[in-house]
Amino acid sequence: MSRRLVIRSLLVVATGTMVAAGAHAQRPSDFVTVEVETVGMDILTGSPVVLLHDPRSDRTLPVWIGTAEAQAIMRSLNSVKAPRPMTHDLLSAVIQRLKASVEEVRVTEQRDGVFLGEVYLLAPGKKKAEPVDSRPSDAVALALRTGAPIRVRQRLLDEAPRVHMAPPDSATDIARLIGLTVVKATAEARKLFDLPERDGVVVVSATENAAAAGMRRGDLILTVNGRPATTPAAFREAVRSTPADEPVKLRVWRGGSELDVSVERLLALPPGGRA
Repeated sequence: MSRRLVIRSLLVVATGTMVAAGAHAQRPSDFVTVEVETVGMDILTGSPVVLLHDPRSDRTLPVWIGTAEAQAIMRSLNSVKAPRPMTHDLLSAVIQRLKASVEEVRVTEQRDGVFLGEVYLLAPGKKKAEPVDSRPSDAVALALRTGAPIRVRQRLLDEAPRVHMAPPDSATDIARLIGLTVVKATAEARKLFDLPERDGVVVVSATENAAAAGMRRGDLILTVNGRPATTPAAFREAVRSTPADEPVKLRVWRGGSELDVSVERLLALPPGGRA
């Protein structure tokens, strides 16, 4: 074999390897769409942690975050607006004012115990969203404000450790699954939504699959698949025990009567979301 032919063969192999590696790094199937299940405190480390849950595999990725970021995510989950715009509110408003959009956010890697993320921004007149380096905590907080899908590299879910969590000292126990954000049925929540003294969890936000099924803010969820939903933790456990291809059956109190609602568990990407 001539020297020229050997060099050409090596170049072909090297180029093919680089293309394959690049394709693997960007392959959409490497990422799965997740939901923000809850925010709490890691009992072992005392640090805030956000749980990102994949309803298809029922795997959860804990991402350790800062206190300020935890509060920002909690505000979004509770649909609480600050008197003046906070950092993520400002960033969302600036993106909207510039007529750009957040197409999706990603948790891409973990290096030396630190998670890395990206925000995919679509600028006016552009056909392709471009990634912007971001901390996952900021990316998640921004996604919750813009309605963008949150995606995680499959390998991170496969390798995710278990974490023992407790609600933050300064926050209400909260859960967000199947498009529902629920909190404890406290005296304040009962007064706000005119709810009876019955065991259940209160819906503070209904989006995505839940909204499509007819769930509303202020609903009191009594049972999930026939199991009492006495706390957000009980709600999480009951929802996560539902097979991914079966709907979650809710018994709901609303306006003085009870009704049954079925909510599909698998997430559907919003319009414009990347597959």
